[in-house]
Amino acid sequence: MDYLDFELEIGAANGSTYPVTVIQSPAGETQAPETMQFPFDGSTLENQLSALQNVLTNSNGTNPQTLSTEVQTVQNFGEALFNALFIGQVLRLYDVSRQIARSQNKGLRLNLSIQPPALAALPWEFLYDPGQARYPCLFEDTSLVRYLQFPTPPEPLTVTPPLSILGMVASPKDLPALDVAGEQQRIETALADLTTKGLVRLTWVSGRTWEALQQAMSNGTWHIFHFIGHGDFSSFTNEGMVALEDDAGQVNYVNASQLGLLLADHHPLRLVMLNSCAGARGSTSDIFSSTAATLVRQGIPAVLANQYNVTDDIAIKLSCTFYEVLTQGSPVDTAVSEARRAIALGGGNTLEWGVPALYMHTLDSIPFNLVQTASQSSSPPATTTSGIASPMPSSPQPPPSTLSPPAPVQSTSTTAPTAPYPPANAQLVFNDPLSQPYQWDAFPADSNGGPCQFINGTYHISQPNTSKSYYSSLSVPLSNLVFEVQMMIIHGDWGGIFFRMDTTGNKYYAFEIGTSGFYSLYVGIDEKTSKMLVSKPSPAIITGLNRTNTIAVVANGDTLDLYVNYTKVDSVKDNTYTNAGSIALIADAGSNPTEVAFSNAKVWTLSSSPALVQSTSTTAPTAPYPPANAQLAFDDPLSQPYQWDAYTPNSTGGSSEFANGTYHIHQSQVPGAYSISDEAQFCNLVFEVQMMIIHGDSGGIIVRMDPTNTNKYYLFEVGRYGSYGLY
Repeated sequence: MDYLDFELEIGAANGSTYPVTVIQSPAGETQAPETMQFPFDGSTLENQLSALQNVLTNSNGTNPQTLSTEVQTVQNFGEALFNALFIGQVLRLYDVSRQIARSQNKGLRLNLSIQPPALAALPWEFLYDPGQARYPCLFEDTSLVRYLQFPTPPEPLTVTPPLSILGMVASPKDLPALDVAGEQQRIETALADLTTKGLVRLTWVSGRTWEALQQAMSNGTWHIFHFIGHGDFSSFTNEGMVALEDDAGQVNYVNASQLGLLLADHHPLRLVMLNSCAGARGSTSDIFSSTAATLVRQGIPAVLANQYNVTDDIAIKLSCTFYEVLTQGSPVDTAVSEARRAIALGGGNTLEWGVPALYMHTLDSIPFNLVQTASQSSSPPATTTSGIASPMPSSPQPPPSTLSPPAPVQSTSTTAPTAPYPPANAQLVFNDPLSQPYQWDAFPADSNGGPCQFINGTYHISQPNTSKSYYSSLSVPLSNLVFEVQMMIIHGDWGGIFFRMDTTGNKYYAFEIGTSGFYSLYVGIDEKTSKMLVSKPSPAIITGLNRTNTIAVVANGDTLDLYVNYTKVDSVKDNTYTNAGSIALIADAGSNPTEVAFSNAKVWTLSSSPALVQSTSTTAPTAPYPPANAQLAFDDPLSQPYQWDAYTPNSTGGSSEFANGTYHIHQSQVPGAYSISDEAQFCNLVFEVQMMIIHGDSGGIIVRMDPTNTNKYYLFEVGRYGSYGLY
């Protein structure tokens, strides 16, 4: 699966709070850091981590009744971390980014860059999203990577299979015995199929000392180093370490920086897999204290390590699934996600899927590009053991590893979703970010509800009265249309949209979603009566308060297609209303006062008119404007009275009408001028229009016109003979 990147940084502590910033995402970046209040004090956190470790130790094979309590312990911990981290803009950008990724059939890679060491030491892999009721890192479409920033990330390596894995085992006599021979055999058996297919070449270091590892590294070409043995963290040196052996078979601890000296200069090496205890465990004073983080800092592109102890069976399941997916050309984080799921689904009721942690210092999670040859050797080399380098296979050697061109710098600009709508015959006629009163207005509260107001760049509609709804409407007289908006229920029950609403406001269609995950479509009959057309739950809805959902309706004749987060949730046939009507945004209070925040409203018209279809296929020129800080707030083809109206001739000699898909303004008196204005008020703006002088002298546009005195304005005109003027 391909991924879009969501890079999230937790900055240094400011007292008891931490700044949280979205550095880049498909939906944009945070305008300013959000403030995270960590959910646990020192003693509570210690108790939580102790309980978590007990759950992990005892979960494999636990009976279901006991497991439910233990699962709840882990879930509560993960939910507390999620709710602390994903707040305000961060949560909105996360929700919208997931929607954008889904619309493009891609996943979202959550790159966590954690600066405070005390927070970096926490098991963020157990993050639990209550709105989606799932652990994100258990699903392929949302991977989690611990991202360590460095100025020069490594370039991907082009590799022709087999993928060369150098394995090493160590079990010192003076430490608890490990069945390294058995685990070695199980890995060989598990990888036998990949070896037979010529996708993997597994070689074991013959010795168990650092000298044996040094000799093997210097005499071979390796893409992956896989270590099986003991690991630990030294509070004395404040550094992780692995337990190798000396010549007498006794323990010889090699700290993380020393292990880096043995591995980091081997440039084809792209991944280290540490099947040892505490490979990802660090101190609360140094984010680079764990073995995994130290290796990444010294230049290893990716390290997969364990935060806690894992059972042998789980370690084997992790390794085998990981390598199988990796040799298919998948990104490293996809392989890790698949391995997590294999552990979760493999029986035994284990929660050990959250123990592995993936560290990387590149946003490109494909550290090597596997290039399949036309046919792999039918007789690949056998698994070998060597103190230097693996014997060369009898089949022809693959070409030397070559560096691919550097990955392009990823843009931090907003990525537009590839939605399943609008259809080809649609034309965008309305585009309002709802950040200021461009089209919709602010209203004070009245006896019916309210207020409607702009807060922090979004449009809030409130209904304090239970069992009532409150809406803000806009005259966009369309029947066949696509209407899309992003909405967030701040508190209360339901929110949504009206369409095909008549001038009384009593006849309409309403599409709403609720915090519990249900959606409804109903039709208004009169002032007191409405009829429910459909009401169902949908997993496409992100449940809970303060979660962003994108909803849309495609209304074409009697067919009403309903979408949530770019997923079609229903299609309803109803011909109660097929005439053109207005649109509206709704806050619907059931048993609780309700406030809903709306943003990014768009409307497309659907038409089979040849002229209209032709206009949608015209290639737009690459204009020298708007500047980068501009946002489209108004888009009208002027083919029908969406915003501007038609006027009959008056005493000043002026009139206006829609003719042949364009808006005509007439002035019959000579000399004289006639203008039509729109209520949208702007100061700093870009205003563009296409114009054609049918007969007469000149035409143009007015900006910054005083709404209380229309004699104050700027006028830009062009004339039929090539002159222009600014007045």
